[in-house]
Parts: sequence; structure tokens; C-alpha cells
Amino acid sequence: MELDGELHGVTPASSSSTAINYVSAGNLFPSVGTSVTNSGFVIYNGTLRNCFYLNGIQGSLAITEKTGETSFYKTSEDPEVKTTATVVEALNNFIELKGVLQEGDEEVDTTGWCKWVVGDNNLPALDFNKEWNGTSWVTVSN
Repeated sequence: MELDGELHGVTPASSSSTAINYVSAGNLFPSVGTSVTNSGFVIYNGTLRNCFYLNGIQGSLAITEKTGETSFYKTSEDPEVKTTATVVEALNNFIELKGVLQEGDEEVDTTGWCKWVVGDNNLPALDFNKEWNGTSWVTVSN
């Protein structure tokens, strides 16, 4: 499946998709020779809500931040800069508050969503053994 030679993020989706509470999906333009290949990454022209982008992942893949994503760094000495730790906190806060972060936000059923943690290489990761049951984090066996 080719989408104008361009894919974004994590899994293919239509232009009417909404990405909610995710990390690091930028535009991806992988090339082999002169043809563009599809590597199965996500969201093109969709709506983004509470989404974060790891600054500096561009490298040779030409990944770029999409409008609606908040840029963050793995670590920083600057207290004003978003880091992995503050992003993990924001992602879990979104889940606990059912997406209502400010007046006018539409509520999202976050029951069963996994908890975000600081994972390997100081990157946000999902803990598939912790889920939100609607009122608290519970341990599950996955």
C-alpha cells in the first residue's frame, strides 16, 4: 500500500484517523535507490491529540515532526524542556484524566490502556503488565 510515497509513524491509517496519546511518529521517507518503500509506519494527514516527538531522530531517514506533536528530549538540564520523564508523566496523566486536560476536551474511554514508563535507552515505553481500570492502575498478566 503506497500513500503518495509517504508514510508517518507506526501503522498505516487513513486521513480521517486520530492518533491519541502516542510518542515519536514523524514523517518517514525511506528510499531504496530512486523508489520509495513502505515500511509500515503511521498517520498521514490525521488528527493528533497529546502526541510527542523525540527531537533528533531525523538521521538518515528524514523523519520530521508533524504539526500537533510536542517535541521532547531524552534528557536535559533545562527545566523548561520536555524530557522523556515529563512526557511519560503527561501520557499517563492523559489516561488517568480520560483525555480531559483542559475545558472543552472530549472524554476518551481509556479503560484497559497500558501504563507508560521510562524504558530502555531512556525512551517512553508501554508496560503491558499495568493497565488503567478506570480508577487506578492494576497489574495484569499479559
